[in-house]
This record gives sequence, C-alpha cells and structure tokens, in this order.
Amino acid sequence: EGAGRARARLLKHNLGARPVIDASRHVLGIVGHAELLAGAGKTVAEAMNASPCLASSATPIDELLPVLSGGVFHEALITDEAGRLAGMITQTDLLAPLWRGHVAEQVAAAPKAGERVLDSTAM
Repeated sequence: EGAGRARARLLKHNLGARPVIDASRHVLGIVGHAELLAGAGKTVAEAMNASPCLASSATPIDELLPVLSGGVFHEALITDEAGRLAGMITQTDLLAPLWRGHVAEQVAAAPKAGERVLDSTAM
C-alpha cells in the first residue's frame, strides 16, 4: 500500500499510527503520520519505523509508563507469546486512567456539602 493511501486511512479512522504486520500477524513495524508524510511516494514498508516499542501482553502497565513518557515512543505494540500482534497501547490509553484517578482523588478530598473547612492561614 502506498504512503498516501495509508495516511488517508489513518485520518479516516482518527488514528495516529498503525502496526504493520505480516500475514501471520508478526510485527514488522509501525507507521504514523510523520513517517507517511516523510515517505510520500513510497510504500508503507519503505516508510514505516521498523524498530517500534514492543511489549508482551504480560508487561505491567507501570513498566510502560516511563517508556511511553520518555518522548521517543508514543505507542507500544503488544505481542503474544508467539510474537504476534495482540494490540496497541498509546500514551493516551495510559493517561486517561491516571487522570480519572487524579480527579477521583480531588473529588474525595473536596469538602462535602455542609462540611466546615478550617482556614489555617487565619490562625
């Protein structure tokens, strides 16, 4: 598939990147908008990043946090025991539950209706 057609597919489905796999679902690489724009006139295989971040389905989420927040990788391709693509996790996938947890903590710490709040600066 050509880079232009692949980019149109990403845009149509509102995706930032897609895994590139072979017929057996083994990961060959990953391709995103930047690679496709830079690879105009090339095939996906020529434009893709052949060294994506890979993790097994058993990898704990807390091990992916530093990898996906380090500025190099924006997504990790998840593989099964045989090295076949099982899924993809993005920075957004990791941030969403962290943000929900932060909001839940803020709500839990907020004063309840009718609850008196002491102002420590007034003492």
